[in-house]
Amino acid sequence: MNLATLIEDHPADRPALISGGDVTTYGELRDQVAEVRGALVARDIGPGDRVAILAGNTPHFVTAYLAVLGAGAIAVPLNPESPAAELHRELAVVEASLALVEPGGHAPAEVLQAAVPATVPVTDLLAGEPVPLVERSPGDVAVLLFTSGTAGAPRPAMLTHRNLASNIAQVLANPRRPRDLEEVVLAVLPLFHIFGLNTVLGVALQVGGTAVLVERFDPRQTLEAIRRHRVTVVTGVPTMWSAWADLEGAPADAFASVRLAVSGAAPLPPAVRRAVRERFGLELAEGYGLTEA
Repeated sequence: MNLATLIEDHPADRPALISGGDVTTYGELRDQVAEVRGALVARDIGPGDRVAILAGNTPHFVTAYLAVLGAGAIAVPLNPESPAAELHRELAVVEASLALVEPGGHAPAEVLQAAVPATVPVTDLLAGEPVPLVERSPGDVAVLLFTSGTAGAPRPAMLTHRNLASNIAQVLANPRRPRDLEEVVLAVLPLFHIFGLNTVLGVALQVGGTAVLVERFDPRQTLEAIRRHRVTVVTGVPTMWSAWADLEGAPADAFASVRLAVSGAAPLPPAVRRAVRERFGLELAEGYGLTEA
């Protein structure tokens, strides 16, 4: 198996990603991922290699992530805006062979040069010769994700292809799950976090839906994105729901297109749940999970 196959069977003309005003179809995404995958293999990146990904919620992140998995390597998504000392420590811990970065991104070049053998903008790999996906065993590690769920400095949790596929299956076993390629999912939660990476992006791509990528949370701008793209699934943390509920001038029908609204990553205060229900007529579901589980 290989988790990267989750984009393989959807109609080529269906929109997979929306970022700003740009739409990437599943056909285009598959082509871009295959090119980057081929470029990685040409650089001798393969099973067991750790590849750091430092990018925001953009198509470049998605392409890099799926290409690394497809090459059989281990993806290590990192927060590109972390302090330099933290980035250096995390890169040293995972012993990354390569860092893929957002063109014009914020990750400090001097830190990357000191901690990683090579750093490459994702766009530099888009002319690679496509190669087939590398088959992996279900128990092979797919992703290393740093988590501070226990005491001490954040440590990388080892997540296998089967771990991530099982988590997606768990989400889709819920009766109110994202259902099909008509779903439009707001992807504003950071993709270097398991909530945004797998529960939002992974699930959206698995069902053939559309992920609306938003780099930073701004309550007014995200409400506009929800309205403009007719978003059907919104997943957020309690502080996001509180910000929307308190937003001056937000229309009562701001979430009219939304059929599934989820809060997670921290306990949802009952007052916030009530405020969202009273203001927008939206009933929040609450989820709980652990990166390492």
